[in-house]
Amino acid sequence: MQDFEFIVEIDVDGNVTTTVNGVKGQKCSEVAGLLADLGQVTEDRHTPEWSEQEPINLDLDQGDELVVGGGLW
Repeated sequence: MQDFEFIVEIDVDGNVTTTVNGVKGQKCSEVAGLLADLGQVTEDRHTPEWSEQEPINLDLDQGDELVVGGGLW
């Protein structure tokens, strides 16, 4: 499983800010959603890391076809 960390900050008014590190793209939103059950989300901001994509590992053998976006490569 991929390692990630939550940073949780609580200000003097009791507002909680969380930051997720180590997860990119939509997976970050899924991980952050784990904390959403603990209270009301008032703002959701994405870091530059959010716009990055996780690498995709393909296990292809010689002669396999790769179909991307409906086209044949």
